[in-house]
Amino acid sequence: MIKRKPDRQAMTAKEQALYDFIRRWLGDRHYPPTYEEMRQGVHWSSKSLVDYHLTGLENKGYLTRTRATARAVMLTQNADEIARLIAARGHVDG
Repeated sequence: MIKRKPDRQAMTAKEQALYDFIRRWLGDRHYPPTYEEMRQGVHWSSKSLVDYHLTGLENKGYLTRTRATARAVMLTQNADEIARLIAARGHVDG
């Protein structure tokens, strides 16, 4: 599988809600949530919405995941730094 370079774009409002939920979950439990737990946590109607927005976050470099595993969502080490730079400058160079 070819990994493409993240776009480093700002998150949409729904991506931000999902990202914040995952970050809180990891802080409280120290293991990632399942798609169903994410769906319930952000009050969405389907797991396909979770998958859609996870893909957006993954493409932008905020997280990584392994598709065939239930709890395989991991925030990237620099996700918070990327978010701060985008908020300050509107983009990240590189």
